[in-house]
Amino acid sequence: TLVGEFDVAELLFTLVERLMESFELAAVGLLLVDEHGSLHPMASSGEEARVMSLLELQRRSGPGYDAFTTGTYSFIDDLNAVASKWPEFVDEARSHGYTSAHAVPMGLRNEVIGAVVLFEKEARLTPDEVPMIRGIADIATIAILQERAMSEAQETADQLRVALRTRVVLEQAKGMIAQSQGLTPEKAFQLLRAYARNRGIRLTEAARQIVEGRLFVGDLAKGPA
Repeated sequence: TLVGEFDVAELLFTLVERLMESFELAAVGLLLVDEHGSLHPMASSGEEARVMSLLELQRRSGPGYDAFTTGTYSFIDDLNAVASKWPEFVDEARSHGYTSAHAVPMGLRNEVIGAVVLFEKEARLTPDEVPMIRGIADIATIAILQERAMSEAQETADQLRVALRTRVVLEQAKGMIAQSQGLTPEKAFQLLRAYARNRGIRLTEAARQIVEGRLFVGDLAKGPA
């Protein structure tokens, strides 16, 4: 967080990737709070996880929403057990083949800034793995809060607004790439991210160049300059 190239969006997408790889999950969705205390979908492993996040926010119910509002971990090995509590969430999850869902609050002491929701198609996670999962989420939380602490209160709110605007720009760029190249949203994002890494620029800057027409979609597949 002390370097000029620190990118909150890249950090959160990396968090999602690490969780997917480390625990062999089917999907991961990450929710982040804005300066008004409202949750927004910030990062996900794919469109299915993003849809699940949006559903939780629209209905104000689900494991991620609960983890954020209560600050507690939710371990749901069998979604059937919470079908009466979150019927719409469970129905949508089942439609994607998910059978388990777990939620981790992203918080430090009394401040909760978001939540991570983990989906499984075959129950593999055990309660013994909870400390490891929380540890990974805590790393990202501390990084975000540390960056925040280095600024004044108003700058903190501005940083959260920038992070959430970044999500909008990323979605716009991803949609433009997917439509132009006939790719899935996931493949479009991978292409954009690879371009940013190869050129040594921020992911958000590459997305902004696409949206503003300063970078042609056809140039994304080219190697480093």
